[in-house]
Amino acid sequence: GFLSPARRGSLMTATLIFYMLCGCLAGYVSSRLYKSFRGRQWQMCTLATATAFPGLCFMIFIFFNTILAFFRSTASVPFLDLVIVAAMWCCVSIPLVFLGAYFGYKEESMEFPTVTSTIARAVPEPSFFMKPLVGISMAGMVP
Repeated sequence: GFLSPARRGSLMTATLIFYMLCGCLAGYVSSRLYKSFRGRQWQMCTLATATAFPGLCFMIFIFFNTILAFFRSTASVPFLDLVIVAAMWCCVSIPLVFLGAYFGYKEESMEFPTVTSTIARAVPEPSFFMKPLVGISMAGMVP
């Protein structure tokens, strides 16, 4: 199974593979949202979708895996698995994000159900319990 000691790190690898395959959906949704907000730099949006969050997660994963390997832990993922995951990210996930973004930009932009008024209105003063410091203090008291 996934947690077999014979295949170290297989659950994490499977999770990362599933995340990579969802890149098509990520590209589609981010492009539709960016288009609905009338964004002009669609290339940067797609590139950030493909690299920002997955890259951060992968770097954190490599950092902790390096620490585990330094301590000779059996929980560390083998180097070959890291290379395979990196290759899948570059060769599968990033192209899937761009494919999803391609289809997302071909769709019509999302329409918002309400219209924002251009007339400014006064925001009422919050009550005592709605102030941030009171809320933080009350949340800290809850066990």
